[in-house]
Amino acid sequence: MHSKPKLSAYNSLFLDLLRILAALAVVYVHASDQWLSDTYTPPHGGANIGHLGVVVFFVLSGFVISYSTHSKNKGPLAYGIARLSRLYSMVIPALLITACIQALVVYLDPVLSFEYIRGASWPRYILSFFYLSESATWSAAPPINRPLWSLSYEFWYYVIFGLLFFKNTKYRSYLFIGLACVIAGPKIILMMPIWLCGCFAYKLNHRVALPYKSWSLVCLCLFLAGFVYAFLPAIPFKLGVPPLYYSNQFVTDYILGFLIGLALLFMPLTPSPTQVEKWAVHLRKMGDLTFPLYVLHHPLLILWKAVFGFQLDNRIDMWVAFWGVLFISCFLGILLERQRYFWNAFFKRLLNLPVLKTRIYPKLKAIHF
Repeated sequence: MHSKPKLSAYNSLFLDLLRILAALAVVYVHASDQWLSDTYTPPHGGANIGHLGVVVFFVLSGFVISYSTHSKNKGPLAYGIARLSRLYSMVIPALLITACIQALVVYLDPVLSFEYIRGASWPRYILSFFYLSESATWSAAPPINRPLWSLSYEFWYYVIFGLLFFKNTKYRSYLFIGLACVIAGPKIILMMPIWLCGCFAYKLNHRVALPYKSWSLVCLCLFLAGFVYAFLPAIPFKLGVPPLYYSNQFVTDYILGFLIGLALLFMPLTPSPTQVEKWAVHLRKMGDLTFPLYVLHHPLLILWKAVFGFQLDNRIDMWVAFWGVLFISCFLGILLERQRYFWNAFFKRLLNLPVLKTRIYPKLKAIHF
């Protein structure tokens, strides 16, 4: 049995490389959607590789959150501060930037804007701010920034995981968990087993000594995930159709999530030399930019079309826009990452307000924590 081991530089390199490739896949798919009329999808009606990238993000998120919570457990308050500051440090700027870009696109290219405006926009921004855009049976992220749909999933996974991790044996603890599941809604809960694959991968990896763990098995699992993505049909339904929208092919996604989780389970937690650790630090900085890249690239691609125009099926135009938006997103991401301390301090002050500490927390502690 192993207790709370630290991930090595090899592990860090692998995880960061996975999330960088997943983010680039999402950006490529959205760029090709904008510029190409023959965007590739797998045979048999499977999803595009961008959705596979989101499945990878879910599994990685479950693994990393499980690791950080187990290895740096400072209680539910610190957990809440960490999760809220991380999400809102990108979500609030992303919503503001998206709203500004929407106004610019309406001004610069009204015809193009009609593709992304469906009635009143402000309810979508409010629902996205409170991570309710995918609750119940609606899907209400701003159409000009569709990737924000997955952040509502992530938020409720954080909430439910935190409630489970810090629960006690009192039955009322489970009432909070049930209430969170009801608010999250069926679509989000339906995809949660994928996120939990990452949690169990960490829990089993670091607690059980598996002599057969090796990087060759990791590669085999990823190869099988790629094979499933390419040839397995979307089961039970194709993506985008109400009422499940992005959760429609949950059976196929379960298989993909299980294989990716299996790859993380087989990942050896072995020490690494100093040189590898230096490389891991550099790649970690690049990996940290995948979050701002994910939440900003879609509206920036649309703004690029409005400013510079575009020619359908012109791949040169598409790749110029791809690299241009990649550079702009990363530049904005560097600026936003530097403000992380502000958001952490803000939520630390907010969650430590006297009224919360004297009136709310004692009641919650008696009921739950």
